[in-house]
Amino acid sequence: PPTRFYRCTKCGHTWREYE
Repeated sequence: PPTRFYRCTKCGHTWREYE
């Protein structure tokens, strides 16, 4: 399944979530 990319606009942290 495709992965969704998230980015925290407050701390700049980035992570991926699997659908």
